[in-house]
Amino acid sequence: MSAAEMGLDEFLNYKSKVFDSDGEFLRWRDPKKPSQVDVWLHTKASFVQLFRHPFKKLVTVEDDGERTKKVYSQRIVSIEPLEVLKKQGQRNRDGSRKHPPTICPMSLLIEEVRAMIAEGDLRLEDPLFEFEADEETVVIHAGGFCGMLRKDKLSDEEKKGLKKAGVKLSEAWRENAVAKSEWIFRVVDNESPGDGVQIAFEKELLGQKLQSLIAHEVESMGRNGNPLVNPYCIRWKSDPSQTEFQKMYDALILRNEELSEEVRVLIEDEDPPGVSRFLEPPNYLTLRNQMEAQCAAKGIDWDKVFGPVLERCDESGNYEGGDSDESEKKTERKSSRGASSSKKDEAEDEEAKQEPAKKTRRQKAGGRRKKEEKQAPIVKLDPCDECGAELTTEHAKGIGGGQIEIVCPKCGAKFTDDAPHAARSGGDDEIPF
Repeated sequence: MSAAEMGLDEFLNYKSKVFDSDGEFLRWRDPKKPSQVDVWLHTKASFVQLFRHPFKKLVTVEDDGERTKKVYSQRIVSIEPLEVLKKQGQRNRDGSRKHPPTICPMSLLIEEVRAMIAEGDLRLEDPLFEFEADEETVVIHAGGFCGMLRKDKLSDEEKKGLKKAGVKLSEAWRENAVAKSEWIFRVVDNESPGDGVQIAFEKELLGQKLQSLIAHEVESMGRNGNPLVNPYCIRWKSDPSQTEFQKMYDALILRNEELSEEVRVLIEDEDPPGVSRFLEPPNYLTLRNQMEAQCAAKGIDWDKVFGPVLERCDESGNYEGGDSDESEKKTERKSSRGASSSKKDEAEDEEAKQEPAKKTRRQKAGGRRKKEEKQAPIVKLDPCDECGAELTTEHAKGIGGGQIEIVCPKCGAKFTDDAPHAARSGGDDEIPF
């Protein structure tokens, strides 16, 4: 039966996740409508940040014995140092990066293509990659691949060329291969603990909101405000229709949500699912072959693009420059449960467990402390293209269509950009992670 009758209380308390979980990954955001989910952070899991390049891939799918080619989205992990990736938007007046990439072929290719555009060897609207599937052909253009199709940064002549080539600026974000920052969390869905501990890939802005929320709680409650020591339920909220950038995501603590025994066992007694496989780079020989096969432009120096990384790969093309498994283990040992390995920490943990009863009574009574007004976290954006001044979300506002308008406080330059952390979904099928 697909219908249900509800009284007022049932109606007001009814919650529905937008997407059903596939058991391993938490999927809760609707790219077009407000959505929310209530989660418990796993107390032994680290917080993992990574940068990944969005790109396309041809995949052969077999259904009832029939094989068809489809275009899927994929995410390619960047192996550039985080210090370089966080400054990838900083450029000199000639367009070159102030902190250039040295090894990641995706980042190196973006710079190679930008240089070819600057030298006149490629136009913004020239096809760079073509993916011919059985039912569609997906084209990635040179300017789109490099993230250069910002309406306010294009000349009238460039706009005419793009329009003539059928390139829609409103959809240019689909082609952008610049690495995006993400966070990985291990959580239990409060409504569906039977799904077990799930892996959540979340946008940078939600990570910033969660970081600010926990920081306020720790400042107010001490160690008892640490969700890895004293678990509490956190609601994640997404609203892509918001015009104010900071309001696209939010996080808040659900004070009245009690920790059930089922959830406690999952987040405290069980080990969290590993995520090292998502931090592993691709096979670079395979990636090179695929990119060369789909490339529609001439003049790309593939040895220059892939040479640095292949020097650090084995003969099969597997990267040998780092041990992601050991790196993850070190990170988890450092952050899980507040690194409570010492006797002093264990004593503090035990003391913290005795505190909730007192605090809970005070919270139910409304509390005696004057609540601090929480300030939205300020998130850094790419620096100004004109003068290089630092820009943050204080200088941005949503203008609809998944875009933000940014005004430089130093030189007054205005430009629009894709809301980098807004929840969006293209029409393409997606390789999960």
